[in-house]
Amino acid sequence: MVRIKICGLTNLDDYRYAQKLAVEYTGFIFYSKSPRFVEADQAKRIVASGLDLRNLRVGVFVNEKIEVIRKVFHSVPLDIVQLHGDESPEYCQKLALPCWKAIRVREETSLRDMERYPCEAFLLDTFSPNAYGGTGRSFDISIAKKAIAKKKNIIIAGGISGKNITEVLAVSPYAVDINSAIESTPGNKDHEKMNSIVTKIRNIKQEQ
Repeated sequence: MVRIKICGLTNLDDYRYAQKLAVEYTGFIFYSKSPRFVEADQAKRIVASGLDLRNLRVGVFVNEKIEVIRKVFHSVPLDIVQLHGDESPEYCQKLALPCWKAIRVREETSLRDMERYPCEAFLLDTFSPNAYGGTGRSFDISIAKKAIAKKKNIIIAGGISGKNITEVLAVSPYAVDINSAIESTPGNKDHEKMNSIVTKIRNIKQEQ
């Protein structure tokens, strides 16, 4: 069963709708340079006012201080830390929290370092020289297929939409991360688009 993560949530209305759709993961971005940035106190208020429906909350951080991550993790609270910067394997080990490591994919050699990281899962996103994710661009799905052959829990991100979701699901990822394709503006989700792609994912998996 492929799991679904709705990322870049910035407001209560979108968070509650993601919960209603019963997605497995909801994501909050704690990186100030992202157009989907949320303050820890803002995320805490959103989570506290959410529906009484269980989902795992993922906090996205980029090259952040470990003590800051730990504080946000416990105060929001979060379930998983997603490291989306240049964090080292040693950094991940020192963090000592449930974590995913993002791999910015340029070519197959981008996968080399995965074996060194003590992480529960790896999120493959499209490489950009100007941004740590959130570009809305996809990468060669054959690279994801090779990563899945090496590691069990591979999450595919980067430009996932209704147009390419069939191709993405064909390689059987652990999860898919959906963000910009379901927005009306950065940080504000379009509920019709959210419902459409979640429904499509579940229908495709039933047919496979």
